[in-house]
Amino acid sequence: MLAVFRLATSRFAKFSGFPILPVLAAAVALGGCDDKAASSRDKAPAASASSVASVVTPPSAAPPAPASPPQLAIYEGGASVGGERIDFTAPDPKGRLAAALSGKPIAGEEIVVDAARNNKTPQVALVFAALSEAKAKSARIRTPKRDRSNAEITFPLGVKRPDCTVVGFIGKDVSINVWPVSGGTAQRYAKGMAGPDITLGSAGVRKQLATCDSPVWAVSSDDSVQWGLVVDLVLGVMHPEEGPPPAGNHGGSVVLLTKPPVPGRKVEND
Repeated sequence: MLAVFRLATSRFAKFSGFPILPVLAAAVALGGCDDKAASSRDKAPAASASSVASVVTPPSAAPPAPASPPQLAIYEGGASVGGERIDFTAPDPKGRLAAALSGKPIAGEEIVVDAARNNKTPQVALVFAALSEAKAKSARIRTPKRDRSNAEITFPLGVKRPDCTVVGFIGKDVSINVWPVSGGTAQRYAKGMAGPDITLGSAGVRKQLATCDSPVWAVSSDDSVQWGLVVDLVLGVMHPEEGPPPAGNHGGSVVLLTKPPVPGRKVEND
């Protein structure tokens, strides 16, 4: 701009009557506009690059969903853990159950277990023992009732039992025996017309529960007894047709013994 100013001055200085100052002012203004336009062109690519960068930035990935506890099922001769089948007739079923549960989110959880009525009690006890060793909080077992409607019973695991804790045991002859885990004379309720006398046997369990300050009672059976009969006894105790059910610190929950006891004998903690 300085060069333009000097050139204009040298050419038009001799024409003293010519209005040179307005012309020079216009030239200076036009030069300033050119500078601003050039400056805007220099800044435009940077803004465009910034816009492109903001478009292609990928969104952050969502965290993976936590794994769910496996569902278990007990069938004749074995069990499945999240679809993996474990044959109880093969060597070391306890160890293979533990291996199938290893690494799965079991600790502190309630695990759902499906079991048919014709399963034997030792099969269910084996699964419960494996879940207890895996630190599961409880097992919620689903088994059909005698009328084929579904029953769900929650068994807490790893619970310590006071000495007065009541045992309800179905023997090989399907009689029901009731006594405290500390040992003592077992009250026996003979077989009914079509199996265990659930009415009298469950009433006998509730009668002893009323005298024991224990949050649980224990159930078990001979190895030959079907699991469905054990479910019938539990439902008879917990949901009686007559009278109030046990509650609170008088047998409000039920545990399954992992080994069949001898009626009247002391029952050791699992």
